[in-house]
This record gives sequence, structure tokens and C-alpha cells, in this order.
Amino acid sequence: MAYTYDLNVPAGSHKIGVQAGNTGLGRYPFLDYVTFPASGGGTATSAVLVGAGDVSSGGSRDQQTGDLVRAQLNSGAWGVFTTGANAYPDGTYDNYLVYDAAWGSFRNKTRPTYGHHDYYGSSTAAGSEQYWNEGPDPRPVRVSNANSFYAYDVASSNWRAIVLNAVSTEQPTSNQAPSCAVGSPQMNFLNNELNTTKNTVLFWHHARFSASTDHPTSEGATGCSKAFFGVAYEKKADLVVEGHSHLYERYDTRDKSGTKVAGGSRPSSAVPVATASTACRVAQAPRTTGRLRTRGACAS
Repeated sequence: MAYTYDLNVPAGSHKIGVQAGNTGLGRYPFLDYVTFPASGGGTATSAVLVGAGDVSSGGSRDQQTGDLVRAQLNSGAWGVFTTGANAYPDGTYDNYLVYDAAWGSFRNKTRPTYGHHDYYGSSTAAGSEQYWNEGPDPRPVRVSNANSFYAYDVASSNWRAIVLNAVSTEQPTSNQAPSCAVGSPQMNFLNNELNTTKNTVLFWHHARFSASTDHPTSEGATGCSKAFFGVAYEKKADLVVEGHSHLYERYDTRDKSGTKVAGGSRPSSAVPVATASTACRVAQAPRTTGRLRTRGACAS
């Protein structure tokens, strides 16, 4: 079953978390796509991104979520994101060939995030790098362990997407993912990217807050996820999209410690827990005159 629907909320800043289930453990995958409205004047236009995290483990739902992405692309979606752990179990090139069978037809529109499963087969995520860099001119972005944090404009909208790598403080302990320490290239990059008049959406793998029993909030209370969210909060990012937790969540507005606060120009996490049959996303963009609408699409 697949469906979409819209909801509206009062003005305010909201963080959206997006995950797909771990099909290897029999969980239900889903994906969400986010509509970024025209804003900022000039010739800005609306744009749609569609994606998921914890994408592929070889089950039938790999293809089901791939079909949902293709349907949205056929309806005019601009691009595809992932929130990491894209190819279970180890992120090897062979694992990515399984991913490719379901999601490869739109690789030239996909801007990936690295997650911890990308490092189980190689401390430098060699399988991911091989897959995402095949061919003389990989499109739409050339990614590797060293440049697994990057940013891009979302079509001609007023949105800037910032992709981060949160793995260095997570398992496997042998990983050589980019550091998120103060003064590191990745953290300097994040701070510089948030010095913008554009609306900003951030993608990384490990969730800062989660009700998941597999990966609860305690896992995001330290390390890169905490560091990223703290900077996003202080510099007034608009939206954060994460993976890892193997369930659908959306929190109301939170400060960087997780305390519920009133809406405003802050990232929030936004999470009623939902199953694959009840996935939706709602958000409002505080620095635009238009409305940020989000929709959910589920496979069950």
C-alpha cells in the first residue's frame, strides 16, 4: 500500500527525522519526501527531495521503497537523499550492488549520507566510495570518506542542504570517518555553511533524539550527533533529517538539550512515532514567506 497526504501547522521551526526500517530484522521500511517552497524573492521555485535511511538489506521492501522514490521522481521530484547505512550489512561494494538493484535507477539524482554500516566492511567506507564514484563523471556529486560532508542548493529554491558524517564517534571503533571535533574541517565547514541567509536542511545518520529501543536518545547524547545539533541550534538551522533509529519519529520543537520549547527560528525534532502505514511529515519554514509542506509515503 502506498499513499500520500498533507498537513498544515502553525508557523514555527521543526526538525524532521526520516528513517527506513531495517528489513534484515523484519522491520517496515518507509520514506518521506519534503517540499521546499519558493522563497527569497527573485526566480526561486519549489523543489521536492525524496529519500530514506537504512535503505537496503536485500528484502522485497528494498524494491518497494525504490518504486515509491521512482513514482515521486516521475511526478516531478527534484532529487533524492539518503540518511546513511545505505547498504546492509557492511557497506561493501557487493552490498551496494544489492542497493543498486532497487535504488540504482536514480543514482544520478541521489546525494547520499554516510552511516555506520558503510564502515563495517572498510574503515574508510571503500565500498561506498567505489559505488558512488563509478564512471568518469559521477553525478550528481562525487563523494568519498574524505569528502562525505558537503552541501548543495536545492534546485532554485531558497534552501541549502548540508550533508554531514556523524560516524567518527560511533561504531565500528576502527572507522576513519571525518572528525567532528571543534576546529576540525567538518565542523568548520558546518559553521561556515550555516552563515547564510538561506533556509538550511541538515542530513546526518545518528539521531540526536529517539524513542527507539534499538537506538535510544542516549546514543545521540554524545559524539557527533550532539555536536552537530548544538551548532544547528545555535546558528538557527531550519530542519534536521536523520536515520539510524529503525522507526518513524517526529518531535515537536526542542532545544539542544532535548527540552521542549516554543517554536521559532530553531531546528526542532519532530516525532510522533508512526508505523509504515501512518507516515507523514509537517514543517513550517520560519525564514520564508511561503509554507514548507511535507508528505509521507509508506510501503506495507
